[in-house]
Amino acid sequence: MVRDSIGKLRAVSDIVVDSVTANMCSDSCSGMDDLADLYRHARPSMVRLAHLLSGSNAVAEEIVQDSFVALYQHRSTIEYPRAYLRQVVVNRCHSYHRREGSEERHLLRLQAESGEQEHERSPEIDQMWVELHQLNARQRTALVLRYYQDLPVKEIAVIMDTRPGTVKSLIHRGIANLRKTVQQ
Repeated sequence: MVRDSIGKLRAVSDIVVDSVTANMCSDSCSGMDDLADLYRHARPSMVRLAHLLSGSNAVAEEIVQDSFVALYQHRSTIEYPRAYLRQVVVNRCHSYHRREGSEERHLLRLQAESGEQEHERSPEIDQMWVELHQLNARQRTALVLRYYQDLPVKEIAVIMDTRPGTVKSLIHRGIANLRKTVQQ
C-alpha cells in the first residue's frame, strides 16, 4: 500500500513538473529546463535526506515536493538552486519535528486527561534510525548531512547556520552518543 502511494506521488510529481514546464515556457525555456533537470537529478537525494531527518517516506516526499515549489517561486533570486533546495529541505524537516513534538505533547496531555494508553508508533526503518532518532535534532542533522549526504563540514555549517567548529562538535558528540547507546 505504501509503495502504491509512493508510486502515485512520483507520477503526480512528474506530471506537476511537466505541466509547470509546459505552462511557464514562452520564449526561452532554459531556466525551466534547468529546474526540470534539477528535479530529476536532485529529487532522489533530497527525498533520502528528508527521509533520514523525518523518519517517514511519505513526509519526506511531501517536504521535497514543497521545497521544489518554494524553489520555483523564488527561482529568479536564487544563485545556487541545489544548495537552496537542500537548505529548504533541512528547514522543513526541522519544522515538521517541531509540529510533531507539539502535537505529541498535546495528544499525551489529552490521553492523560481521558486515561487512555499511549498511542502506538509505526516501526522505524532499522536499528540505526532508532539510534539516530534518540539524538537531538542538531546532532542528527549534522550526522545525516555529513555521513549520508557526504557534505563537507563548511557546507553543513552554512546549511545549519552555525560555525564549522560547532558542526565538528555536533558530529563528535553525536557519534559519542551513538557509541554509548549501541554498546548498551
